[in-house]
Amino acid sequence: MFWATCTISTGEWLEYLGAFEVHWQLLHYPRDMLLMAANETRTTMRLFVGVPRSEDLLTYSGFERTERKFLPRAPILLAGNHDVFQAMFESGG
Repeated sequence: MFWATCTISTGEWLEYLGAFEVHWQLLHYPRDMLLMAANETRTTMRLFVGVPRSEDLLTYSGFERTERKFLPRAPILLAGNHDVFQAMFESGG
């Protein structure tokens, strides 16, 4: 999975969720595609998107590439396959 991240104001996350879901549908709901969040401050949050191919990250303007080792230990799943998310984060994977 290829990862990217950006910081947004907490009121903007629904806009990013909608864009992710359109992209996810366009790719026919791949299992290895996740949108997650972690709170930064009271007014900002950090989004993380995981996609199956590096070129899929081009869809996410304003996001910067990152590596899996820099993902938070306990992110919040906003969209994607719950089983994959659970295997990666809830079971220590």
